[in-house]
Amino acid sequence: MSLLRRLRSTSLLTRFGVISLLLTVAVGAVLSTMLSSAIEGRARQQAEDAALMAVRLGLQPQFTRDDLADGFDADRLANVEETVDDAAEQFGTGGSKLAAFDPIELKVFNADRTIVYHSESPELVGETSRSGELGAALDGYVVSGFAHSADDSAASEDGEHQLLEVYVPLQYDGADRPDGVIELYLPYAPIAAAVREDVRTMTIALAVSLTVFYLVVFRLIASASTRLRRQTEDLQTSAERDRHQATHDGLTGLANRELLRDRLGQGLATASRSDGEVALLLIDLDRFKEINDTLGHSYGDKLLCQVGPRLQSVLRDGDTVARLGGDEFAVLLPHVEGIGEAEAVAERLRLSLHQRFDVDGVALDVEASIGVALSPWHGTDTEELLRNADIAMYVAKEMKAGAVVFEPTEHVTAPSRITVLGDL
Repeated sequence: MSLLRRLRSTSLLTRFGVISLLLTVAVGAVLSTMLSSAIEGRARQQAEDAALMAVRLGLQPQFTRDDLADGFDADRLANVEETVDDAAEQFGTGGSKLAAFDPIELKVFNADRTIVYHSESPELVGETSRSGELGAALDGYVVSGFAHSADDSAASEDGEHQLLEVYVPLQYDGADRPDGVIELYLPYAPIAAAVREDVRTMTIALAVSLTVFYLVVFRLIASASTRLRRQTEDLQTSAERDRHQATHDGLTGLANRELLRDRLGQGLATASRSDGEVALLLIDLDRFKEINDTLGHSYGDKLLCQVGPRLQSVLRDGDTVARLGGDEFAVLLPHVEGIGEAEAVAERLRLSLHQRFDVDGVALDVEASIGVALSPWHGTDTEELLRNADIAMYVAKEMKAGAVVFEPTEHVTAPSRITVLGDL
C-alpha cells in the first residue's frame, strides 16, 4: 500500500500530523540552505572588509603612484615585504576568525593591468592579466572569488586547500579611477570553519524552533480536533436522541404511533410485492383506570412500563410493540400465515397479560381487549387497517370477549356478526 493510500485510511488528525511534519522538514531544509548561504556571504564580506582595511591602512600608504607606474627597486621591495608582514600581524589578530588577515600570496597591478609586484613569483612581474575581477577592481569595486592553492587542483569539502581571492583597488587623492589593484590570496580554511560552526549553531536553533513550533501547533490542532470530535459526537447523540424521542414513547421506550405507522406502511408495501399478509393487533388494558385511580399515577406508569417487555416476550424479533397512548398498545406482525397464526399470537398476548404484575411489591391483575385486523383481507393501507383493528378492539371490549378478529363483510357493531376468540 502506498503512503498516499495509507494516509487516506488514517484519521484526519494523523494525516495533518504527517503532512505538516513533512512540510516543516521541507521548510527547515530550505531555511537551512538559505541560512548557510547567508552566513557564507557574510563571512566573505567580512574577509573583504578585513582585506580592504589592511590595504587602506597598512599597505596603500607604503606605495606611491610612481611605484605603480615604474615598479619597485630592491630597497622598495624589501620595504613592501616588511609592510605585508606588519599588516598581517596587525590585522590578523582580530577576535573574529572571519576577520583574520594572513595573506598567502600578494600581487600588485598598475592601471595598465601589469603586475608590478608578486610575493611568490617575482618572475611574473611585468606580465599583464585580463581577468574580469581585475577589471571590476580597476572600476573601483572590491571583488572576491575562490581560487585553489598551487598544490591542489580541487578544493576539499572543508576548504583546507581553497583560497579566497580578493581584489582591492588602490586609489589616491585626486584620481578619478584607481591607480592600481592589490590582489590578495587569503586562506579560506578559517572562514570555512567559522561558517560551519555558525551554520551548525543556527541549524540547531532553527531545528529546535521548528520542532517547538510544530509541537505547539500540533497540540493546538489536536485539542481543537478533540473538541470538534466531542461536539460532533454530542450533536450526533443529541440528533439520535431527538430521533428516538420523535419515534418512541417517552414513558415506556416503545415505538410510538408515528413509528408504528411507518413500519406498518413498510410492512404493507413489502407484503403487496410478495403476496404476504400483515397483522395488526390493538390492545386495551382493562381495569387500568381502576389501578391508576386507586394506587396513583406512579403505580400506573410502572405497570405500563412492564407491559411492553411482557408482550415482547411472546413475540418474534421482527415484530413491533408500540404504545399508542394511555393504556392502549399495538402489536405489528409483518409476516403471518393467515388468520390462524394471528389468532394464535393474540391468544399468547392475552395469556401473558393475565399473569400477575408485581409493582413495588404490590400484586396487580389486569385483563386486555384485543382487536385483530389482517391485510389484505381487512385493509390494504395503513389508515384502513388501523381503523378496522380499532373497531375490532372496541367490540372485544364491549363484549368482554378478550380478542376479536375484524369481520369486513358484515356490520361490525352487531355482536352476532363478529368472531369471538375467547370468553374471559
